[in-house]
Amino acid sequence: LESVPPQDLAGLLMLVDELGAAAAGVRVAVAAAAVSHGVPAAAGQRTREWLADHAPSLRQGGLAPVAKLADELTRHRAELSTCAQISADHPLGIVWPDVAQGRVLPALAVGVLDEIDRLTPRLVEAAIPTVTRALVDLGVDAGLSSMRRLRPALLARYGQTGELERVH
Repeated sequence: LESVPPQDLAGLLMLVDELGAAAAGVRVAVAAAAVSHGVPAAAGQRTREWLADHAPSLRQGGLAPVAKLADELTRHRAELSTCAQISADHPLGIVWPDVAQGRVLPALAVGVLDEIDRLTPRLVEAAIPTVTRALVDLGVDAGLSSMRRLRPALLARYGQTGELERVH
């Protein structure tokens, strides 16, 4: 780093950040492949334990979202059949491509999926894909805590009749 000109450090950091985000997506994909092939189960482990053994850096943080996404992808694909693609309008089908491409980190993806699970019974069904995309975009731009603060506005715009009033 001492040989990098100071004016190039910002660009270098952006490149390293992009690589880290892409690697996070690949890590989830590899974990999901292992889970779908029964690798952790064959070792007598849950996904989380297997990940801790084989991706030791996750022990420092981030293990739970990777395990949850890997399990969710595997479960959902098994429900569809192993050949089927997840619907592009299903919340997981909206979030997963962004994780795989490195746009969304696993922690944000799990946060979006958890939030849409909380909101789904309160929303007009046709709005679920729109709300999911809004949560992803806000989370990418402003972070997980900002995304959660959007709940009242989403209920006001996309909620079932009277839902916002019931929440208040």
